[in-house]
Amino acid sequence: MRISTRIRMLLGSRRLHRESGFGGSPAGPFSRRRAAPADDQAPSRPPGMRAITVRRFLVLCCLCAALLSGLACSGAEENTAEEAPAVQEVPATTPATEPATVAPVSATAEEVATGFLEAYGAFDVEQAISYLSDDADISQLIASVGAEGVEGTLEEFRLLISLLEAEGYKQMLHSCEELVSSASEPSLRCTFDFHAIRSDEIGLGPFSGSFFDLTVRDGEIVQASKTWAIGEFSPQMWEPFAEWVSTGYPEDAAVMYTTGGFTGARLTEESIRLWGQHSREYVEEVSATAEEVATGFLEAYGAFDVEQAISYLSDDADLSGLDSPGGTREFRLLISFLEAQGYKQMLDSCEETGSSASGTEVRCTFDFHGIRSDEIGLGPYSGSYFDLTVRDGEIVQASKTWAIGEFSPQMWEPFAEWVSTTYPEDGAVMYNSNYTNFRLSEESIRLWERHSREYVEEVGRRTEGAETSP
Repeated sequence: MRISTRIRMLLGSRRLHRESGFGGSPAGPFSRRRAAPADDQAPSRPPGMRAITVRRFLVLCCLCAALLSGLACSGAEENTAEEAPAVQEVPATTPATEPATVAPVSATAEEVATGFLEAYGAFDVEQAISYLSDDADISQLIASVGAEGVEGTLEEFRLLISLLEAEGYKQMLHSCEELVSSASEPSLRCTFDFHAIRSDEIGLGPFSGSFFDLTVRDGEIVQASKTWAIGEFSPQMWEPFAEWVSTGYPEDAAVMYTTGGFTGARLTEESIRLWGQHSREYVEEVSATAEEVATGFLEAYGAFDVEQAISYLSDDADLSGLDSPGGTREFRLLISFLEAQGYKQMLDSCEETGSSASGTEVRCTFDFHGIRSDEIGLGPYSGSYFDLTVRDGEIVQASKTWAIGEFSPQMWEPFAEWVSTTYPEDGAVMYNSNYTNFRLSEESIRLWERHSREYVEEVGRRTEGAETSP
């Protein structure tokens, strides 16, 4: 039996009902207490009995005092022991399938991580350092650019930030999410997209899939690392730039890059200066000249300057879309063919249309004369265009789309019919079997020049005859 129950029994129903407080009166509606008799109605007791009653009352009071004193101590201990579990065993209201609520320390950790990375991406080095603990491990962050012998010092961190700013790094931070649920040291992963080596200035990137891993303790960064996603960045930017620098500036390349290949950047003042200088020069040569390269190539093409045109081509350029299925030999034959049959090209404009891993894409529109159409008063014919891909200042792919809606019925078909009728044997050398395309050979080119000139004369005679006939 609990002590509180024993006390209630000792004190009687009068005290119990007063503490319960049920109903409108202290005793409550269920009180069995009767009204006390009036003074004049109180029964008389013998003096001895009254003395005994007083002594019993005093003894009872002493017992009650002792019991109450013990109750105050033991009751407190008992209540503490019995009621403490009730505070801990609060039933969960969140379903097991729902994510746990992030603790306040995690929210603060995310703010710290975001603040640090925003300062990092803005090249605000002192602001970024303010988020670091005194013993922060940032060696992996610094070494992420391929630097050698990194110790993780703040001086190295300052050089890293200077390098990123010099070479045109741009960072687009997404979100930071907790990896390890630890109230004391939460670890977070923060994803981001980036531009580097001024990729945005030449129409490439941004490159996605990279992330930072950060550990926060007591509101400070205690560990930081960076993982680059280079699947697209390396072939589009890192490798072409490294090749360009090593070819054009081999001595500078030895200062800019670490030893053992072009896989990392050196963290020195001179290296940083050269990264800034040459990344800007690279942009000028690659992106700003994509249209110029295309224009220069097509001007040489239209002027039949085959060697000048070839100088714009990469060693493995794909020219199959120019009716030149092979290499430079077939390209030379193509230029000779165009010149022989009286081709004239009026280049309109070249505009960039996009970029890919292959390079910058450029479309150039033009009008043309063909089979000496200008000599017989026909053409020029519009709506044709070249599609060119430029990478590292060279043409790597070229194709040509003819607009023949007017040219075919006015020039191609009449000339083919005239050749097949007048010179059927020569037609077999000049054309394919159904007269829909030309053949590229020295003999074919000779015949195209000879018969195109004859055709102009023939058409001229027909025109003169038609004008003089009554």
